[in-house]
Amino acid sequence: MRSRSVALLSMLVLALCLGSAWSADADPEAASDERMLLAAKVRVDAKSLLESFRKRSPDAAARARIEKWIEQLGSFSFAEREEASAELEARGAEAKGLLRRATHHVDLEIRKRANHSLSVLASKDYSFDVLQAALRLLARRKPEHTIEVLLEYAPHADDDEDADLFEQVCWTLAAVGQRGGAGDPLLIRALNDASPRKRAAAVSALCRAGCREQFAASRRLLRDKDLEVRRHAAQALVEAREKEAVPVLIDLLAELPRARADAIESLLLQLAGDNPPKGSLEDADARGKYRDAWADWWKRRGEALDLAKVELTPRWRGYTLAICIDSMRGRGRTGGLVEYDAQGRKRWHMPGLTLPVDAQVLDEKRILVVEYRPGQVTERNREGEVLRRIPVGEIPLEAKRLPNGNTLVTARNRVFEIDRDDKEVWATDSDGSESIVSACPLRGGEIALCYRNGQLERRNREGKVLASFRAGMLFRPYGTHIQALSNGHILVPSFYENKVVEYDKTGRAVWSATFARPMCAQRLPNGRTLVASYASAAYSELDQEGREVKNHRCDGILMSVRGR
Repeated sequence: MRSRSVALLSMLVLALCLGSAWSADADPEAASDERMLLAAKVRVDAKSLLESFRKRSPDAAARARIEKWIEQLGSFSFAEREEASAELEARGAEAKGLLRRATHHVDLEIRKRANHSLSVLASKDYSFDVLQAALRLLARRKPEHTIEVLLEYAPHADDDEDADLFEQVCWTLAAVGQRGGAGDPLLIRALNDASPRKRAAAVSALCRAGCREQFAASRRLLRDKDLEVRRHAAQALVEAREKEAVPVLIDLLAELPRARADAIESLLLQLAGDNPPKGSLEDADARGKYRDAWADWWKRRGEALDLAKVELTPRWRGYTLAICIDSMRGRGRTGGLVEYDAQGRKRWHMPGLTLPVDAQVLDEKRILVVEYRPGQVTERNREGEVLRRIPVGEIPLEAKRLPNGNTLVTARNRVFEIDRDDKEVWATDSDGSESIVSACPLRGGEIALCYRNGQLERRNREGKVLASFRAGMLFRPYGTHIQALSNGHILVPSFYENKVVEYDKTGRAVWSATFARPMCAQRLPNGRTLVASYASAAYSELDQEGREVKNHRCDGILMSVRGR
């Protein structure tokens, strides 16, 4: 027995040394992140993950050299400019943060060359998705030295509307920043750091980690001279239900760049519920009036508002993407996409599509689009220009970008996953008796398939059917969309039964609501259900009792809607 125990102990020590305990994680989301990192040739042990951020954080000496070369980009000498570009590109990821700031330099030549060097470095570097996956793994595993490494990285993290790595850094620090209910000393000291980025990261992490002992020090940053520090302090304190931060958040509506003001507005709209003040963020004059309207709302409602009872989802924007067609007649049905904000204002419009049946906003510049009639899945910008064509080989019904960067495509006879190099990595076929109309990935790597004849299946990755039950009389052959919920249930729009039903893992209906001819259903973070009817021109939100509490008319005939 003793020798067996020694052998087991030795095996455990060896596993820890090799980092194999990491890859054995049972969390499917962690496993997905690991697969993405390994595909990008990034090791998933603690030391390697932390090193990937250390090398992006130049020390004082390296920073001085990089800043010198950036200034040299504007030299009168062409040879010196070329030398500086070559030196910066040779530094690799270490130079990216400072180069990114140089893209806003007053010198046009420096801006131009900084942008070029960044494009060169981007082609050799990890994608944003890979870095975000690494940060999520660090948040789960909490290895030693995470806080000091990420605080040093914070001033160099990407922070824009496309891929906000700095925001992910803040969430990761929040996950590792608490010790027995108190904030980590490194984060507490960073509240007074000379770097605005470190102050912003620290206040965001401490408040989101619920370190109430540091709330008084955090509130002082509501008056910080740096606009971004004030934004992070106000946003994090409001998320922690601190009412003192709300007026600061309101003032920021008129001060922040548009993309940042949109996010602040979304948070305020969650506070206001169904009766927010009306206004616009379109220009400086409108934004000033809108801020004043919110200030008046807070003056009237603030004292009575109990923030503890408000459901807040910080990353939820309240936007709704409407997939529309122009006419119900003829085979060449044209259509487009329209995204509306939480107040029903049109954000952007992409016309000129042919029978679009599904779409997903990937970020502020890329949209995944499924067109039924030409049988194609594309990534496009808001102007409709094709950035990438995803090969599908058959008529697609749905497409979803997965957390690992792959794309899950639903077609009539099969569901398959394609990686970023357009290589098929996984597939499962229909049962052969009926065509598929919708599918959704479930926790644990399972998948749900919805068939034309009303049957719904749960399968594992090997294709084994784990459960099967009837979810409807019949479903339309395209435009139907089911949703996997976080509790393992599935939300199904039952078209011919005129209702939306939530089923548990065994196929038992646990919630339903009456709605005419539903094609799609999505459970929102506030507990409501977003639903749209086939051939209608409006989408609705239903409360937990199934009552319609919100309705918005669109410019075209709806095929589907998707909130984000």
